[in-house]
Amino acid sequence: MPLENCIAPLKTFYINYRHTLYTLHYKPMTNFDSLVSSIHDTHLTLQQSAVKAINKHLTIRNWLIGFYIVEFEQNGEDRARYGEKLLQTLADSLNLESLSYRNLRLSGSFICYIQELGR
Repeated sequence: MPLENCIAPLKTFYINYRHTLYTLHYKPMTNFDSLVSSIHDTHLTLQQSAVKAINKHLTIRNWLIGFYIVEFEQNGEDRARYGEKLLQTLADSLNLESLSYRNLRLSGSFICYIQELGR
């Protein structure tokens, strides 16, 4: 079956994915340049959307990590055992590049900064 028979010549169609409704505008592709343009536009639009989602999720992640660290520093039963080396010990235990000592320190600072904004 030829590919052109697989889709109807729609002008606009909707995709509901994980409770998000996406509206896609179909451009008839009459030549190679319109195919390239459609693929390029689709890529850029969805890539920008992915970047926004990633930024939102990283902000939430950093806030939560900072919250966990501050809560542990203030209320943890064995906090005195770690003392000043808490972040380095935590970074070594996690062993993830994205959660290095520096990033953990920034996450702790981030929650304090956000709390100050709320006052």
